[in-house]
Amino acid sequence: MPNEYAYEKERWRQVIYLGQIYTFESYEEFRQFYDDYLRSPLWREFARQIKADRPQCEAEGCGMYDEESQHNWGQGLHVHHLHYDTLGEERDEDVQVLCPHDHNITHGRPAPMPILDPFSKL
Repeated sequence: MPNEYAYEKERWRQVIYLGQIYTFESYEEFRQFYDDYLRSPLWREFARQIKADRPQCEAEGCGMYDEESQHNWGQGLHVHHLHYDTLGEERDEDVQVLCPHDHNITHGRPAPMPILDPFSKL
């Protein structure tokens, strides 16, 4: 059985956007397509609404709010796709709200460095 991270690394090869199947030969080709989608008004409005409805990081044991995420990581909560089968037609159950730390961990990337605030209480 392939491990979850191996699947994660390869699931970009074929995505469904607005009901149409797109196949990509390279990760760079997919990334350009995906980044364009993440900048679209369609995605931005969906992500805004999801974060309004679900204002905390949904990773087990986290529960961080957007303001805490801004303070700790220098960026707000992220909306993470659980799969690429419904791009442009996402439902609530197709995504997960994550803080930048948990989003990176989910993708197998190093955790971001926290912002060090010399005026915060230690």
